Amino acid sequence: MDGRWQRYITLKKWLIAFVSCAVLAGCGGGSGLDGLNGNGSGSGNGGGNGGQSLPVPNLGSKAQAQVIYLSGQARRGIGSQIAILGHTRIYNSPTDFQPFDLQGTFTPVNVRLDGYTMNQFLFDVPLTVGGPAKTYSQFPLLLDGIDVVTDDQGGTSHLYTTNSPLQLGVFNLNIALYPGRQTTVQVLLNDAILSYDSGTSSVVFSKSEFETENYAPYNGKLNAFLSDFVSFDVSALPANQRPLMQNGQRATMVHFTGDTTGISAGFNTQDSFNILKPVTIDQGMIIPPQNLGGQTAPGQYTVQEPDPQDPFGDRQIVALAGIWRPYTSLLSNVGTFAMVALPTTRSSTTNEVVLFNRNASGTITAMWHGAIDYTSATKGVIRLYSLDTLPDANAQPLADGTVSFTKVGGVVKQGTFSITNAPADFPFPKDGGFVVLR
Repeated sequence: MDGRWQRYITLKKWLIAFVSCAVLAGCGGGSGLDGLNGNGSGSGNGGGNGGQSLPVPNLGSKAQAQVIYLSGQARRGIGSQIAILGHTRIYNSPTDFQPFDLQGTFTPVNVRLDGYTMNQFLFDVPLTVGGPAKTYSQFPLLLDGIDVVTDDQGGTSHLYTTNSPLQLGVFNLNIALYPGRQTTVQVLLNDAILSYDSGTSSVVFSKSEFETENYAPYNGKLNAFLSDFVSFDVSALPANQRPLMQNGQRATMVHFTGDTTGISAGFNTQDSFNILKPVTIDQGMIIPPQNLGGQTAPGQYTVQEPDPQDPFGDRQIVALAGIWRPYTSLLSNVGTFAMVALPTTRSSTTNEVVLFNRNASGTITAMWHGAIDYTSATKGVIRLYSLDTLPDANAQPLADGTVSFTKVGGVVKQGTFSITNAPADFPFPKDGGFVVLR
C-alpha cells in the first residue's frame, strides 16, 4: 500500500473529504442549487435575545447527497481497468431508497481502478423544510461493466459487460441527510478490491478488502458526514483573536459544517485554506463564489498534494475539494448578536455552536465557537472556546452554562442559553436565545 492510498484512508477516518463536481475526474447524477436554499420567508421567534428576535434559517427542503469514489494504487496507463458504476444507491428497503430515478448508462461513474482519481455521484433527496434528518443504512455496490485502456490517448474497450448490474455486495452504511444541507459518503475502490481476470473471464471482488478499506473500526460501517461549510468573515477581528494558519498567517474566514472546521486567508492561492478536525490536516486553495448564468454558485475549496506519478514532485493533483456558503445566504434576520447551532452527523444530542457580535454594517466584531450537549428532553449544557484556540485539540472551555429548549417535530430548532461561568472580558450576552440551522 503506497503513501497516497494510506493518506486517503487516514483522511477517510477523519471524515473530511468533500468534493464538488467542477474539480472531479468524473461526475454523474443530477442535482441543482435550488433545493439547498429556501426563500427566506418566516419570522424571527423567541425573544429574550438581548432584545432581538432570533435569526431565521434559510434552508430549502431538499437534502443533497454525494457518493465519492476515491481510486488508485499504482500508475495508470495502457491496461488500466475502469469500473463502470451506473446504479449508485443508498438504501433501507425495496420501497425506501434513493435516488428513485433510473440511472442506467447515461449517468455512470467511471472509476479508473489503478489511477489516483476522485469521482462523484450527486443527487437530491426531497425532505421537509426544517424537519428531521433522514437516515439510510445500506450501500449496495453495483457494477455495470469493466473497460480497459487500450492506447496512450485514453481509448478503451469492454472487458466485461452485463445487461443488468452485478451486485458485488450490500454494505453497512451510516448516512444522515438534512434538509438544505449536503452530506457525503466516501468510498475507496482500487484494483486490489475489484478487477477483471481475463484468464478466467470473471470479475474478481474482495469483500473483505473493501470492508477493511472502507469501514470505520468503531462501528463497522461506511460513515457519511456533512460536507457543506457555513462560512464567516472574521477579517475585522484583531489578529490575536483569529486562528493561526499552517502558513503562519492569521485566518480571515472560518468555516463550519457541524462535523468539521476550516480556516482560510485570502483566495486563489495554494495555501489559503486549512481543514481542521481537530488539528490541521492539510492545506489547499479557497475560491470565491461565482455567478453562473445569473445564479450565484457556492464558493469552492481544494486541497492538493504532489502527484505520486511525478518523480520530480513538481506536479500537484487535487486530493480533496468542496463547497462553502456565507452564513448570510443561510440566515436572515441576523441582528447585532447571534448564537447559531449546527447539527452533527456524529450525535443526535450534540450540536456545534458559533456565537458572534456584529456592528450596524454587519461586520463581525467578536466570535467564539463551541458545543451544545442536549442532556435531557428539555435541558442541556454549553461549552465555549475563543476562536483563536483553533486548531488546538487540547483547548479548555473558557465559558460554560446551560441551555433550555422544546423540540418541534422531534428536533431542536431553537432555545435559550444562560452562561454561568465566563471570563471578565466575555464579549457576548450571558443570557439569550439560539437558533439551530435546520
